[in-house]
Amino acid sequence: MLTTAPPEEIDQILKAEHRDPFHILGAHLVTIQGQSAVAIRAFLPGVQTARAVAMDFPATQPMRKIRP
Repeated sequence: MLTTAPPEEIDQILKAEHRDPFHILGAHLVTIQGQSAVAIRAFLPGVQTARAVAMDFPATQPMRKIRP
């Protein structure tokens, strides 16, 4: 699964061992295939689906689960 977050830092968040979880979680500017984008990352244990909402865009976007 494509992710813009380092897998080792995701592991630290899952184990509650990350010093600064919001370094990974939340909205972050990223570059994907040379294009600027915003990655929105969340840790939502037990949630089946989640959607991202932009303040200036009427449609929501589904968030992809990268870990079970």
